[in-house]
Amino acid sequence: MKILVTGFDPFGGDKINPAIESVKLLPDEIKGAQIIKLEIPTVFGKSAEVVEAAIKKEQPDYVLNIGQAGGRFELTPERVAINLDDGRIKDNAGYQPLNHTIHEDGAPAYFAQLPIKAMTKAIREAGVPSSVSNTAGTYVCNHIFYQVQYMRDKEFPNIKAGFMHIPFLPEQVVNRPGTASMSLEDIVKGITAAIGAIVERDGKGDIETIIEQMGAVFGKLGGPLKHVFTLMTSDCPRPYNAKIEGVCEDGVCAKVDGKTLFIGKASYMEANGFTVTDKSEELGGKHFSTMYLAQDGALRAKFFIRYTVDGGFETMVKKLARHGIASV
Repeated sequence: MKILVTGFDPFGGDKINPAIESVKLLPDEIKGAQIIKLEIPTVFGKSAEVVEAAIKKEQPDYVLNIGQAGGRFELTPERVAINLDDGRIKDNAGYQPLNHTIHEDGAPAYFAQLPIKAMTKAIREAGVPSSVSNTAGTYVCNHIFYQVQYMRDKEFPNIKAGFMHIPFLPEQVVNRPGTASMSLEDIVKGITAAIGAIVERDGKGDIETIIEQMGAVFGKLGGPLKHVFTLMTSDCPRPYNAKIEGVCEDGVCAKVDGKTLFIGKASYMEANGFTVTDKSEELGGKHFSTMYLAQDGALRAKFFIRYTVDGGFETMVKKLARHGIASV
């Protein structure tokens, strides 16, 4: 696997940019993936030309653009790029676009293909603050984020790409009282953890994507799990198109955005050709259930479900059962 990681040069009067400084210090290999490092100019248009040339030369599997977001105190993987250039200041070539559409034939916005929730989790586990961001701004950071997504849409459909903002370095805030900053060491640690998450989630989707797909399935099926997954996916950035293909006592087969999913107990998964090797954590008991999810011909997730049964209701059902009215 090959990952192209880019960082901007200094801009806006600063003599240093943590983006390229941190990219330079990344390992040449992270969890088996080769890391290609590239400095790009903080210039509308030109930055995209440099990245496009590198994509053609290196043929990466992933592209991760890193940019400075002065004032933020976390590493923030970005969710979406918008089709708009609107510079608050001039770029390094003296250009300052105002309300300019990047590509007339491009989508209004593109979502990142990177596992941004898994990246955030990995960064936090490395001891560095992080959260998902829903706005990459309208300066050159958003510009390159959108441009790479546009390239992917029109020319490089096999790559996956995204953007992450990082804070100022301490030396940049000496004359910016009250402004957040982060050490270069922590920034590098966080980016390294984020890339590790990209490698680990390759081919599996984001950790939240699996939940959202299950939510789409149970949204069609109904029942108590519909309410659970509705709450869990209330901030889902886009709807999933789910179609139920088949249902039985132990599981369900469905298509979500054209991909076939199998969700069910171990017996159901095995009956459909999947080998369930890890049953060590089966909870058992009448109020517990274990389910698996398979996609693209492989098991992707395991879920433990605990049901809460109202005591009064259970007593009533048992009384009815004793009178032959209901069964338990």
